[in-house]
Amino acid sequence: MIVSLRLIVAACLLALPAAAAEIVTGNDYAPYSDEKLPEGGFATDLVRTVLTNLGDAPRLRFLPWKRGYQMTAAGEALATFPYVRNPDREAEMLFSDALYFDLSRIVFNKAAPIAYDGMASLKGKTLCNPTGYVVYPEIKAALDAKDLRAQEPNDMPACLKFLDVGRADFIISSLPVIRATAGDLGLTEKIGFAETPFKENASYLIVGKKTAGGAAFLQTFNAGLAAYKATPAYAALVKKHGLDGTIR
Repeated sequence: MIVSLRLIVAACLLALPAAAAEIVTGNDYAPYSDEKLPEGGFATDLVRTVLTNLGDAPRLRFLPWKRGYQMTAAGEALATFPYVRNPDREAEMLFSDALYFDLSRIVFNKAAPIAYDGMASLKGKTLCNPTGYVVYPEIKAALDAKDLRAQEPNDMPACLKFLDVGRADFIISSLPVIRATAGDLGLTEKIGFAETPFKENASYLIVGKKTAGGAAFLQTFNAGLAAYKATPAYAALVKKHGLDGTIR
């Protein structure tokens, strides 16, 4: 079975131009993806391991998130990760099985806490959401209705700085991402989290619908992902990145 999967991966890669055989991800998304992290972060380590187990991993490159996404959508890169679903992405991308699940929460400055219990508790406030990050349908509806305002800097560190100085009221993100980023910025003691989760998210590897052989590649990747997750090595990888008990 593994031999046949390796042959499929090899065939998919051979069908692509050299530049399109690479998989791209981005930085400043600790603990999941950042070239400064050990093994590039959990998601990078996971994707690389699955592809290596399948026998012919393409080159993996860290790029600005927007550029990597656009290259993937255009078929100029084979895939990118980790991304959550939204309607805009579903219109132009194919999605793998979930790499992992985590919970997103409302994040605020402890000096101005938010008692989150639904969208009404966010009305009139300013969200910070980095460029290219998912905009949930209920958030988009609130923005369209002018019930929320938004700041859109380039990355999550900038959003935490906005929160610190009062330029934004809240962020929506997973605890591992916020804890890692706040720790790097020395803001851990200033940041609070709503007790009620905003949403459970699945994160995926995605392939552009324009990519020849993309669906076959995803089918093979999914089989390799499932096989790896069934081994003790996967639990060890989760623990290595400090995420045991945090993701599933």
